[in-house]
Amino acid sequence: MKKTQEMFANFLAKGDMSRLSPREEKIVRLTVDGKSTEEIGVHFDVTRERIRQIADKAKRKIARITRDQEVQRLREERMKEVKTQDPKGLTIEDLELSTKAYNGLCNAGITHVSQLSGVTEAELLRTKNFGRKSLNELKEVLAQVGIRLKSSSAPLGELNRTQQSDLDTVVAGIKKLPEEEAREVSLCFLNLLLPFAVNNEGATNLLRHFRDRLLGS
Repeated sequence: MKKTQEMFANFLAKGDMSRLSPREEKIVRLTVDGKSTEEIGVHFDVTRERIRQIADKAKRKIARITRDQEVQRLREERMKEVKTQDPKGLTIEDLELSTKAYNGLCNAGITHVSQLSGVTEAELLRTKNFGRKSLNELKEVLAQVGIRLKSSSAPLGELNRTQQSDLDTVVAGIKKLPEEEAREVSLCFLNLLLPFAVNNEGATNLLRHFRDRLLGS
């Protein structure tokens, strides 16, 4: 009981209480105040065994929260050191990324931070097990060391004859609509589809041509 009381007291002093349920928080506070499980049970109108179960669950949660906070503290300290170094000499291990993001970069053959300045977001998202969450994490960390991913605003490629024919048909159909309606339909179409084309260069290329043809008409 004394060890539990000390653990709860330490967490109450510097932990994130918002991550506990209201009942768990109340039991933590009552335990720190010296209340026994029987007394706390009377307060909640449950058995002392039920209070013990809830307290055990709170202890496991507090241990996990404390561990996460320590990991975050060490990561922040490491990032302070990294910021003082030349970014070009850093490895991806130095970035203290999550395991998933780190493994994703390894799958892409990326081992040094300097390589990332030559890679676009779309290229990274095509990497196995490297999704949007990992990308956002990477961008946030890179910003701290002054590195940006390569811009994806490359010149548009040429369309083949079939694509050009299809594009002409679609544009001609939309142009038959009243001007305001045509523009509204076109922009809605583009806004809906462009995000889904991020991993498909052919689709992105076609949609950009479509956009430029309409906006230029």
